Amino acid sequence: KNDGKDDDQMLLWTADILRRLHERYYSTSASVEKSVPDLLRSMRRETLRRHPSAKVVMSGLIPIHKQNKQSNIRPPIVRYAEELGAEVLSDVAQGVTHVVAARDGSSKIHRARKEYPGCYIVHAAWLMECYWSITRRDEK
Repeated sequence: KNDGKDDDQMLLWTADILRRLHERYYSTSASVEKSVPDLLRSMRRETLRRHPSAKVVMSGLIPIHKQNKQSNIRPPIVRYAEELGAEVLSDVAQGVTHVVAARDGSSKIHRARKEYPGCYIVHAAWLMECYWSITRRDEK
């Protein structure tokens, strides 16, 4: 049952995006990137690039046979993260800021919690909210 809360949230995000887009379009600093699609791409790219710059690891979201780095085809979840300005790592390592997980309890999550206590464990929905709202959503 959809009680309209999702629609209301999307409408609020859209209004915020349009307000920020309008400000950027008419600011003097945006003189180089004047097309709306370019400005939206730029806004999205800055979402997870701001301090601290996000370095994310996917857990349980990409089938093993599609994790080959040689492939030119990136899974959509990886494209979303990269378009938001995140660096996508293949495994938990120094500097990782987020583990984007399908479910709790994976070995990547356990390692991140143990070795990198400041690392956020987030669901894929967090990444999608960041993508659609073009803002860094609360990780908690």
